[in-house]
Amino acid sequence: MNVIILGMHRSGTSLASGLLNHASVYFGEEHEFIPANLENPKGFWERKDVRVLNDMLLHSMACDWSEISSLNLDEIPFETFHQFERDGKSILQKMNENSHSEVYAFKEPRFCLLMPIWQRILGDECFYIFVHRNPKEISVSLQDRNKIPFEVATSLTEAYYRNAIKSIGNNPFHITTFKELIEDPFKSTCRMIDAINKNGYHLPHPDE
Repeated sequence: MNVIILGMHRSGTSLASGLLNHASVYFGEEHEFIPANLENPKGFWERKDVRVLNDMLLHSMACDWSEISSLNLDEIPFETFHQFERDGKSILQKMNENSHSEVYAFKEPRFCLLMPIWQRILGDECFYIFVHRNPKEISVSLQDRNKIPFEVATSLTEAYYRNAIKSIGNNPFHITTFKELIEDPFKSTCRMIDAINKNGYHLPHPDE
């Protein structure tokens, strides 16, 4: 089963992913991840190849992660979607072959904007974990890190959240929060694992 981590930049998705990785959910091999840096010293848990595809899709609409005024998934050129479909299926096959777990996961904040495109190759067997953080806190963080004006950051966060919730639809999901992850990472991890296992999987319960 595919687990998709959804959440805005600076919302705690990296923390949630790192905890799940320690609890035997497979995210890939270390060399496949975007390297950790001062911004995220414990890692992003984002695959380089997934980031490349997401940027390709956004750029084909004259968008970027922080500039989405022209976002329209119906406007993605056929050639771009064809390349995405080919390369995306290759990533899924690689994950399936290399995973040491019955559950593997993808995390990349741009999924909030692009999930309907990914759903075309992921199929129906997906479980979503939505990481929520107070939009005001996110806006302050984006203002500090990226010099994005507070009002613009707030509007951007609302768009990410709106698109993410719409994409989840009637699919199985679990909501966690930045506050929960920070204050009680062990309990939060157990709740995420329990939510996944309710869908017929048998991931081991992590120890503290």
